[in-house]
Amino acid sequence: GGGARGHSAAVHCVDFGGPSPGVLSAPSHSAATCSKDGTCKIWNIDVRYTFKEDPKCRATLEAPDNAPLHLCALSREESPAWLAAYSRTAGLLFFSLADNSLVSQIPITDCGDVFQMEWGPAPIAGHAAVLGTASHDGKARLWVPRAP
Repeated sequence: GGGARGHSAAVHCVDFGGPSPGVLSAPSHSAATCSKDGTCKIWNIDVRYTFKEDPKCRATLEAPDNAPLHLCALSREESPAWLAAYSRTAGLLFFSLADNSLVSQIPITDCGDVFQMEWGPAPIAGHAAVLGTASHDGKARLWVPRAP
């Protein structure tokens, strides 16, 4: 026990979601990992570690071009509704965790070369979920996930 198995290549990023950005808190039951294998995996981390149980993979989400994914972020609810992922070829991707579908893809020409992303901890401007990104062009951008 003690490790999440499932990716076929190196893991680039992990995010624990939950209501507190950057802090693994008790209400967080999920984690996301993204990998050089072109997938993000959503994990149930609410397991009995004292009995050496491993986290359970709930979903595998794929980049549309199967290229490596570099960043991932779970929205900040106890049961996350969204996963944002970033690929240097596919751009910024929004997946609905209700049905594990890709609902929107923002090309790099619009989102820039993202190096950091974080979901807002509470509704912002009437939107339940808002993602902030920082990119190498020196810009910070806000995104609201929605179907095209």
